Amino acid sequence: MRIALLGGTGRTGRQLIRVLLDRGHELNALVRTPAKIRPDLERVNMIVGVSDSPQALNDLLKDADIVISALGPDKKDPTLQSRTAAVLIPAMNRHGIVRFIGVSGEGVDLPGDRKNLVAKVVTFGIQRLAGPMVQDKFREYELFRVSDLDWTLVRPPRLKDTKATGKITHDAHHATGSSSITRADLAVFIADLIEDPDYVQQAPFVAGI
Repeated sequence: MRIALLGGTGRTGRQLIRVLLDRGHELNALVRTPAKIRPDLERVNMIVGVSDSPQALNDLLKDADIVISALGPDKKDPTLQSRTAAVLIPAMNRHGIVRFIGVSGEGVDLPGDRKNLVAKVVTFGIQRLAGPMVQDKFREYELFRVSDLDWTLVRPPRLKDTKATGKITHDAHHATGSSSITRADLAVFIADLIEDPDYVQQAPFVAGI
């Protein structure tokens, strides 16, 4: 399967590239800084550009079967997520691509959420520290929610750069209250969603155990 990947040079994106290549996928990777990705990687077609550029996204989506976004929050550009979604969704429609998997965050509150006291405290902290970016993640969610795409927006808590544990929990509405997950475990969960239809048009929580 050929996957169009946004955010491939970030810390989560680099973990995703490793997992996806290990599973035999081919990648179109949109990057701002090509030097951050090993140039000798096979099955990676690098497209240089920014995520809200119509031309860059058009090049990224060529021959792709699915789109995955590992774009992280950017304090210097707090509306990047919604701007990207606003350009990406019509581009996917033009290319006939229906499946999208992206990384949102536990701080995004949605109807039907069930959070225990610990999860509520975690959410409060995230919203206090990253309010504008959390608000933009909600705008991103709204854009996908009203689209015709088979989207999934994953909501992890704090991301850690330690090794994978293989121990995670996930649910469409219930946040466990765990305060973190490794980027390596998150990458595996996202890769599993390529073949798993359980969370289509949902925004599941995922966290370490």
